[in-house]
Amino acid sequence: MPHRPTLVLAAALGLTAAATPLRAQPKPVGWTVTANLGGVATSGNSSTRSFGAKIRADRNWSRTFFFLESAGVYQGAEEGALFAVGTPDDFTLVDERDTETKAQNYYVETGLERRLNERWFWTVGSGWKRDTFAGIESQLSLRGGLGYGRVAPSREFKGGALVTFTDQDDVTPDPTLENPFVGGRLWAEFLQKFGDEARSKFQSRFALDQNFQTGDDTRFVWDNALTVSMTRKLALQLGYRMNWRNLPSFEAIPLYDLRPPAGTSSVTVLRRLDKLDQVLQVSLVLSFAPPEPAK
Repeated sequence: MPHRPTLVLAAALGLTAAATPLRAQPKPVGWTVTANLGGVATSGNSSTRSFGAKIRADRNWSRTFFFLESAGVYQGAEEGALFAVGTPDDFTLVDERDTETKAQNYYVETGLERRLNERWFWTVGSGWKRDTFAGIESQLSLRGGLGYGRVAPSREFKGGALVTFTDQDDVTPDPTLENPFVGGRLWAEFLQKFGDEARSKFQSRFALDQNFQTGDDTRFVWDNALTVSMTRKLALQLGYRMNWRNLPSFEAIPLYDLRPPAGTSSVTVLRRLDKLDQVLQVSLVLSFAPPEPAK
């Protein structure tokens, strides 16, 4: 069951933070902007398109932190019929192939943190996403709560508990899901820097969401990124993102009286989509950051 690795991961992040004596350290004040770009395009005997992009802007003050992040993934491939009309010696090719979308999702996230002391802070945020292949036409969420963080020169841990409000429109409406709904979130972030001047890093973010109005609607997102620096501004990144939902959206499927193509369909039946979605991506990262504080 996915609940077990979720608990193991959360415990591992907590033990990592608790077992390491982190000290409060000043962070660079100012804007940090990173942009990730990746894609593949083919033409000729095969025609495919695959693009991924993410941009994140952070603004750090002495006691306040703000971020804005937006990302999207698109994949398309050529599909359809290619056939000939005529005789073996005299025929005409008919090409009815066209590019069909195979994957497409977008999201925007923003958040604000305000430190109460060296360890504790309050935070508010919002987000929007669209993932029609997971059954979500539009999802708007608001959140707020309390967080705890510990920072060292090359390591950082943050976590907290939030109250959430979500308004979700599905491609195929789910009659069992109350909408909008109130829920809760437990989240954790871990950052480890390494390499020359600590410019390379590994970052892991985890969020567990529970719908308080529909008990079976439990979700989590686990986002990991390994960034290896090439220069002060350029890096390569390997990213892995996992989305799991215990109560996935419905999709409508045509119901035939006989097996196609002989059968006809006038109604549809509903089935739930898969619980787990995964994205593995390699991208080029361009970053602009303020200088590190003097040690």
